[in-house]
Amino acid sequence: MDAKSRADRQTRKEIKRSSESRILLLKQQSSAKRNTRTYQLRTRCGIGYFESPMFSTSLKPPYYAVIFSSQTTVDREGYDQTAERMAELAMTMPGYLGIESARDSNGFGITVSYWQDEESIRHWKAQLEHRDAQERGKTNWYVHYELRVARVERGYAGPAGR
Repeated sequence: MDAKSRADRQTRKEIKRSSESRILLLKQQSSAKRNTRTYQLRTRCGIGYFESPMFSTSLKPPYYAVIFSSQTTVDREGYDQTAERMAELAMTMPGYLGIESARDSNGFGITVSYWQDEESIRHWKAQLEHRDAQERGKTNWYVHYELRVARVERGYAGPAGR
């Protein structure tokens, strides 16, 4: 069993151990650009979804990370579909390397997208459909957000470390 399979199995075991939740594997998507497993999580509070990213080991520094932290409003109508569309659209952009995203039940989320260079980030920022989504986010979905761009010089994987 490879490390990815062991990590997925461990994640499922940890969630199953919780007395308040159980996990069901809904689907698995696999491609060169997107490799995730989508799970349905049932808790006493309802049903939610999360994706377990298959961490990319092919990112070779230096590269750039766009870090987007946000707090959404209570009314998120259309948000999830737009976020999914933006992730799909980003994958088509030159210089795109990957994305990781998480959001909690209170609406706080962090999305990190990885890019080859700053020019690729500028092209993504200027993409028309993305600009439209940014405006809708500002007016409809975000209570607050922070966006940071960082150059990644080193990367490590764990738990073994370097």
